[in-house]
Formats: sequence, C-alpha cells, structure tokens
Amino acid sequence: MKLARALFLCSLLATATNAVAGVSKISSPTVTKGKASIEYSGTRNDDDKGSKGDNKQKHRVDLEYGLTDNLKIGIEGNFERQRKDPTELKTYGVEAQYEFTEQGQWWLSSALKLEYTLAVLDSDADEIELKWIAARRIEDTSLLSNVTFGRELGSNREGGITVNTKLQAVQNITTYANPGLEWHGDFGTIGNFASEESNEHYVGPIVTGDIANIAGGTIDYTAGYYWGIGNKATDEAARVQISYEIKF
Repeated sequence: MKLARALFLCSLLATATNAVAGVSKISSPTVTKGKASIEYSGTRNDDDKGSKGDNKQKHRVDLEYGLTDNLKIGIEGNFERQRKDPTELKTYGVEAQYEFTEQGQWWLSSALKLEYTLAVLDSDADEIELKWIAARRIEDTSLLSNVTFGRELGSNREGGITVNTKLQAVQNITTYANPGLEWHGDFGTIGNFASEESNEHYVGPIVTGDIANIAGGTIDYTAGYYWGIGNKATDEAARVQISYEIKF
C-alpha cells in the first residue's frame, strides 16, 4: 500500500532513537514571514489497568509569529490534569524555529526548533528541548518527522537526555479530511533504552484537514486515536490539534 510505504519512508527521515513521554503535538517545518498563529493541542490517556496515567490530560497553547521567511518565535503554556485533580498550569516558555529548506526547494524541507520552559512549581524542573523537523511530499502523500532531544534543568531535574521521535504519514485526498498514520515513541533516556520500564510507544490512525476560512485566516486540525505499546504505555490515547493562522 502507498500509505504503508510512505510511513516506512517517513521512519527513514528520523534517524534518531525514540524517547520522551506519550502522545503530543507534532510540529511542521514551515515558516512564513508575517504569519501569526494560535494553536491548541490536547491529549488524553485511558488505561484499564488503573495506572497513574489513566485519564491523564495534557493541554498546550502556542502563540507564534514569523519574523522572516526562515525564523519564527513564540510563547507557550502547558497545562496538565491527573485523574480527578483540577487542570493546572505546569510550565510556560519561549520557542524559536529556523527553517533551513522550504517545501519543494530540496528533496527534504527541514527546520530546527528550540524551546525553553519554566516550571510553575518549585518542586518541578525547567526543561530545554531541541527539535529537528523534517518533511517531504511524495505525490499525494505527505511525510512528517519530529526528533526532539530534551534535558531537565535545575535542582529537581532528572538526569539524562531524552530523545523523542514522532512520525506522520498523510494521504492527501480532500481539503477537509485526509487519513493518515502516526507513531509516538519513547524508549527512555540515552543509555537506558533497553529498560522495559522506560518503553512507552503509541501508534494509530489520524485525520487532518482545513475546517474553514475566517477573517482572512485558516483553521486546520489533526485528530488521532492511538494504542499503547510497552510496559509504561497506557491502553489507549487520543489527541487533537487545532490552529488558526493569518498573514499580516
């Protein structure tokens, strides 16, 4: 199948090993001068085993703006809810993304994204992340890969560098709804990949597309449902990502 072959090719774009926890946002390498965006992404985990990850929810809001055709900056807020606890702001931070090659300019479009987040609670750690983003379109199939290296900072940090790989393959059929597949993987920290306790992976179908054009801008979405693989993973997970973009 063309989509299955595309997913395999997408995995070749991500030559690093996986890590960092769970299902989360996938970033695009595209940067456009003068384009502003507001984006919401949320995830929820369900687990029949009653683990601490059951009904865990994460919510993220990003505000971004393209300063040039290659550089955009932004701010973010990350919220979390554990089971029956209220939703709380956990971290907030800044981000910058530099696009090296545009879609169609070379065989692969790519970018680097740097994020620095500050923990709200003194008992939590700050974190810095460096993300390699790669994308390619083969006929009607779009491939996207995110490889993120992360490290906690501060006195409450956990040791080690995490490596998170996310893979996406989408078959472009219509403007409004396009099917695809995603993989979100986590083997733990570098040097501890073999530990079964650190394995947390998710795979499942997604649908993505544009919802509407409003006030000169566009609203697009991605929604997915995933099955957990590995000792640390919950049974199922779901995510939604909605953004509004407008060019000034």
